[in-house]
Amino acid sequence: MKNTIKMVVTDLDGTLLKTDKTVSEYTKNILSQCRKIGIKVAYATARGESAERLL
Repeated sequence: MKNTIKMVVTDLDGTLLKTDKTVSEYTKNILSQCRKIGIKVAYATARGESAERLL
């Protein structure tokens, strides 16, 4: 049986976000590619809903 990645979950601060609180173009492209092939992307954070505007 082949293992398949179904979801990527990431934290924001210190993981996904750079020190200036932006997301690199590389990271955006990788997450976009994940979505295109059916991998769900989720963010595990203590931030409020307004953080969604960063992505």
